[in-house]
Amino acid sequence: MNNQYSSAIAGNADYRINFSEDGINKRTIFSALYAYRDHTGISLTNSKDERVGIRTGAPLTDLHLVHKNGITGHGFRIEHEGSNNHWWKMYVSDGNGTLSFRNSASPNSNVGTFATNGTYTASDSRLKRDIEEAPYGLKEVMKMNAKRYHYKSDKKDEQKSIGFIAQDINEISPELVLYDVEADQYSLNYAAINVIAIKAIQEQQNIIEDKVKDINNLKSEMASLRAMIEDIKSNK
Repeated sequence: MNNQYSSAIAGNADYRINFSEDGINKRTIFSALYAYRDHTGISLTNSKDERVGIRTGAPLTDLHLVHKNGITGHGFRIEHEGSNNHWWKMYVSDGNGTLSFRNSASPNSNVGTFATNGTYTASDSRLKRDIEEAPYGLKEVMKMNAKRYHYKSDKKDEQKSIGFIAQDINEISPELVLYDVEADQYSLNYAAINVIAIKAIQEQQNIIEDKVKDINNLKSEMASLRAMIEDIKSNK
């Protein structure tokens, strides 16, 4: 069975499911699903085989989802079948084109956003609680050792990467490190390292300013001593 399909119309939606034959294992496999509402006049043809379109009759990529407006109930969601029901959702804003993320730990607010010209992380004070000063700064930054390395998947002649070793950072600032139990793998929050680096710069600037004050005070004292010496000399 090659490029076979079944079609149906329900309400104002067209559905078409394509099946094809797996040439290696000789079995029938699902190859494409088209579904779209609000008829656009696009005919469903075999030219889009092996692409999946949801709410579009002309998928442009392997998986093409067109979602409606309103982040609640719309977008793309991927969920684990386990009892904890962990999930992530992606949603594209029609207003400014940003791609926002939500997950099961924070279902009612964005946990991160890809802007059209860069990446940002949700930082609205209304999303946060238990706010306190971070305990890390210059002392911790001075302990961080940048490394050059190849990933094991790299070829020998590939350029080395520069970064930190997550296990090393975990000994300094555990909040910067995430451990994935299922993958048995550590990852590093580089964006948060920038925050600590800024705090270290602020601490260093305070040290510099204090030293400048000390130097200016010493200069003032030396000027006073010179004036006193000159005054003593003139009175002899």
